[in-house]
Amino acid sequence: MEIKNKNALYITELRNCRKNYLQSPKREEYFEILWINNEKTLYLIPPHRAYRLNKFDEKGVLIAFNLTMLNYYINEFSLDVFKLFNREGEFSTVNVNQEAMEILQGIYEVLLKEYHKDDQHFLLLATLLKGFLLKLIQSNEQEFTHPDLNEKRIYQFFLILEGHYDTEKGVDFYAEKLNITAKRLNQILKEKLGKTINQIIQERLIVEAKHEIYIGELSVKEIAHKLGFEEHSYFSRFFKKMTGDTPQ
Repeated sequence: MEIKNKNALYITELRNCRKNYLQSPKREEYFEILWINNEKTLYLIPPHRAYRLNKFDEKGVLIAFNLTMLNYYINEFSLDVFKLFNREGEFSTVNVNQEAMEILQGIYEVLLKEYHKDDQHFLLLATLLKGFLLKLIQSNEQEFTHPDLNEKRIYQFFLILEGHYDTEKGVDFYAEKLNITAKRLNQILKEKLGKTINQIIQERLIVEAKHEIYIGELSVKEIAHKLGFEEHSYFSRFFKKMTGDTPQ
């Protein structure tokens, strides 16, 4: 099975990281692993964070992937990954011993070799990435087999959001899908992520709008329609309010 979305996984040396990745609004959707040479600490940056660790002038590698790489597996593993990346706020760190480092290096080398093939095989790439992530989880001392209920709700919320952010902008829709009240959902998101559901929905819309503007294939009116805005003038005001700039 060939990979359906070649943008689901991006591996590169930090110093060679493409500008179109670093500057793309879509970057906010990626889990990022920064592995600095000769360090036993790996830096993990979850999606939808305004903060981005600046280590791209150092020797090391970047492994970036989005939810497409996790959706092949059962939710329990995806929840473990979500928890691993969201333990410490804007970014998390995992310290590994020498034995774990050697295992991670071996998995990474096979993953990199497969990644650079012209006929990328999605299942193999996803399996190798899973092995790498499982070793990171194992190296972490926290317990991952029983995810916190609220962490599970946050993960489920982001899955629902990805399918509906352009059509459903009301809090009640997402709360109903999770079988909790809108107030409770806001409390959970505020506690875990420091943001309300409205802020997260608006930021997701802006990420997609910036991405479409960055590509340049659609007009502002077409982008507004694609994102569920009935009037492009309202979309322009919304964009200006959120970013300080007009879409033009």
